[in-house]
Amino acid sequence: MPNLSRLELRNVVPMGPLHCGNVTSFSFGVLHFGDREDMSLGAFRGLLQSMPRIQNLQVTMVNVSETFGDALTAPPTLPDLVSFELEARGSTTISVLKRIMELVNTKEVTRLALRLFPYEPSNEENEKRFDDWLLAVFVDRSSTVHDENIPFVKLEEFSLEVQRVRGNRKAFHRMFCAMPNVQTVSLNLPRENVLFLKDTMKKEGAFRRLRFLQIKLPEACPDDFTAQLVYLNDFFRDGRCEELERLEIEFRRLKYAAPSKARLFKILGEKLRWIEY
Repeated sequence: MPNLSRLELRNVVPMGPLHCGNVTSFSFGVLHFGDREDMSLGAFRGLLQSMPRIQNLQVTMVNVSETFGDALTAPPTLPDLVSFELEARGSTTISVLKRIMELVNTKEVTRLALRLFPYEPSNEENEKRFDDWLLAVFVDRSSTVHDENIPFVKLEEFSLEVQRVRGNRKAFHRMFCAMPNVQTVSLNLPRENVLFLKDTMKKEGAFRRLRFLQIKLPEACPDDFTAQLVYLNDFFRDGRCEELERLEIEFRRLKYAAPSKARLFKILGEKLRWIEY
């Protein structure tokens, strides 16, 4: 298939080479499977290596608890890979996400999209799994002083979509500090999510080139978020995010939203974009 440019596979890894050297966009998904050798990480690595021109890689893991065999000695060589999308659902384990991340040279990625939807019997288990997922994607380094030690140093565009969980301060801190050059950030969060934006992040280099921050709270009314406006104001008013052009906040439409909108505008001024639906 020498002329194929887009490829999508679900629950299967071909045992032989596909000869798809011109594929630039590859989507791969796994729904819970049993003990199958053909789903090993080594086989998946070989598949990726047979498509060296991949620019956009999408990986979806749904209720996957297998560890894909032994760790890799080296990731595949994908010099053109700049866009990475990762979706994890259900009871997918942290070990699976760690192995997936071994396949990606994060230092060259300029666009990252995460969709994280855990589902466990209790809220506490949900929260822990979500935090573990974030920590697996944004692996801690020995130092964040120099850019060469930062996993997503070239990242320019980042989006995160979350359901049912809030996350904790440590996970969000590591996430935002792992992308010091990001320019566009989009967060689609649950109703009661807390924005962990702290000055300590900026001191470690986070958001130094931020231009656009979008916060979507599709299940929240404006008053649910008003208490956090003070933290947003404190975070941006010191001028360190001097390149910020727009802060966009999206809520569902309510009859009595005008007072909250006025308070937001008073704090954020012309940089605020208020979207109701």
